[in-house]
Amino acid sequence: MTISMMVGSRTAQGTTAACPEGENVYLIDPVVVVIEGPGDAAAEQARWSALEYSQLEGPLQISLGLEVFQLEAVP
Repeated sequence: MTISMMVGSRTAQGTTAACPEGENVYLIDPVVVVIEGPGDAAAEQARWSALEYSQLEGPLQISLGLEVFQLEAVP
């Protein structure tokens, strides 16, 4: 499954939203959009839209509900 998530944006060139090692940023009402994946897209969207708990965990991990994802650094 592929999901897209908007967690923040900055307009200055070369800046990124980062969370230092060992720090947590708790997300309030994150917006997750299901782009593609197996099964019914509407059912998956409903599941990902009902998040009660999510956070960024520094520097490269995100928790969405009970799912934990390792993020990749982009050069």
